[in-house]
Amino acid sequence: MPGIVQLVAWEIKGFLVALAAIVAGQLLGGQISTKHLLYGRKNDTGQPVNNPDGTLRYRKTEDTLYFSPERVQLLLMTLGAAFYYLTQVLNNSTPGTLPDVPTSWTTALGGSNALYLGGKTLSRFWPRDENSKGNTT
Repeated sequence: MPGIVQLVAWEIKGFLVALAAIVAGQLLGGQISTKHLLYGRKNDTGQPVNNPDGTLRYRKTEDTLYFSPERVQLLLMTLGAAFYYLTQVLNNSTPGTLPDVPTSWTTALGGSNALYLGGKTLSRFWPRDENSKGNTT
């Protein structure tokens, strides 16, 4: 008969497998949308869009989507670090312990997040609107 510790370990593993199955099912079923996963938004709401003659046509009511390379690099770095650590856990020779996280990986993930936040800051505070260059009316 298994001990209480082994039963709790099985319960935790079962919960994690069930959680992963639920998330995977919702991703595949479309309940979790990944439509604009790699896109950011320029903060250009309210900026003017002009006619060719320079008169005001309308003001933007929604932020503009743009392909976000900072999101791509953050996603790839996070997945790479997660799979690296998973392989370290699976190859761990000492049962019951987790391997140490290399300092280089925490530094790389910190730099990756800094790049993401820098790109996000640029898109929020310095939007580029090609239709209204130099015109603030």
